[in-house]
Amino acid sequence: MSRLREKTTATLLIAIFMMMTLAVVIPVSAQTTWTVPGNFATIQEAIDSDDVQYGDTILVGSGEWYGATVEKDVEIRGEDRAVIVDGPAYPHYARDEDGPARIGFFIEPEGSGCTIEHFTFRGGPIGDTGNYLHFAVFGRYDVSDVTIKSNKIFNCIQCISIVWGGSNWIITHNVIEIADYYTSSVGIFLTGSDGNIISHNKITAEAPIVGSGILISRSSITGLTACYNKIVSNKITLIGPDVVAIKLTVPGISEEPTPEEIANAQSVFHDNTIQKNDLRESTNPFSITPPELEEVNTISKNHQ
Repeated sequence: MSRLREKTTATLLIAIFMMMTLAVVIPVSAQTTWTVPGNFATIQEAIDSDDVQYGDTILVGSGEWYGATVEKDVEIRGEDRAVIVDGPAYPHYARDEDGPARIGFFIEPEGSGCTIEHFTFRGGPIGDTGNYLHFAVFGRYDVSDVTIKSNKIFNCIQCISIVWGGSNWIITHNVIEIADYYTSSVGIFLTGSDGNIISHNKITAEAPIVGSGILISRSSITGLTACYNKIVSNKITLIGPDVVAIKLTVPGISEEPTPEEIANAQSVFHDNTIQKNDLRESTNPFSITPPELEEVNTISKNHQ
């Protein structure tokens, strides 16, 4: 019995040793926090650095900053009144009399998974350059799993935009004041994008404008849909005859749509949930085109 006990004890000791050895050699991915300024002079320099790994955090200190093109899954967090006043150019979108539109954070597909939080974006004209900061956050082409939270966005024409694909964004607890200097301004714009959550945002405009608080549209690009989005518990205050708090639309629909057009619209724009939004102070709470979209989407319990 003593020999058997000794053998059993030895086996247990070997097993424990092997477990401890494995615990030592298995690598653990540690996330690092970087500072701007401090570790890097600019936000773009931090994102582009090989030292900054996916999942790291970039803390941006007080002051006015140029934004960045985001091609890495990082958390970018403003601290101590960090203000974005300029950013990368988007030459495909410009006012006729001015230069290319500017974007605070231009998110490319490689930036899927990133977080942008606690910044102030100051839109409108950028000094005397002839350029405008038109967009605060803009993601295109299959940009997914992005979190935009607790930002303050002022005077942009498309404050937060997800276009041409992309999915599963979380846009929450942002304060948005839409620009009044453009012919059509939007607080939060989704086109051809599925599965996003837009909640607890406050959207206003200082003066009557033409535009929408939240606009969901099926993109004209074949194969893209606008489905399974959740628009809940937002407060939208837009006053004027040409503004709509929440607009749902499928482009290209006739004024008197045929049954085929209606069926096609419902097939690409369905199972969205629009609930518990406070629209009581908006002149026009909803615009839905075609109206038959109400049959395949949940629109209920909104205060209007």
